[in-house]
Amino acid sequence: MGTYILKRIMAIIPIFLLATLLTFGMIHLSPVDPAEAYLSAAHIQSTDEILAQKRHEFGLDQPLHVQYVNSIIKICQFDFGISYLSNKPVWEEVTYRMPATIQLALGSIILAILVSIPLGFLAGIKKNSGIDHFSRLLSFSGHPSLLFGLVIY
Repeated sequence: MGTYILKRIMAIIPIFLLATLLTFGMIHLSPVDPAEAYLSAAHIQSTDEILAQKRHEFGLDQPLHVQYVNSIIKICQFDFGISYLSNKPVWEEVTYRMPATIQLALGSIILAILVSIPLGFLAGIKKNSGIDHFSRLLSFSGHPSLLFGLVIY
């Protein structure tokens, strides 16, 4: 059991690296300069000097591989930077919204269980009936609990 858990944990590492590499690549393929976007969001008139300062502050003047390694190190330290919109640490923004996220997730899971178990039971008893077809349609199209979060929030 311990080796299985260790293997699963070790499998997270390449998935994490691939996800961060894809995200990092998409950000750098974007035609928008992050320093210009920051200054625009902060309603600051951008000059060449201010842009150069922000690029240096964000580490955008370094080679891509150095930027990537630095971003991985910061992620592992739970340092996600500062929000462009609120000027607060991103980790603080995430933890502030975590209770609502957990509440929505738990509500969705409870709703899914309360609907899925009886519906699956009925569909199993009445094979090829209207309830069976409806439960298949519901399972293939997505559960209403996905919309539950949008309606409540």
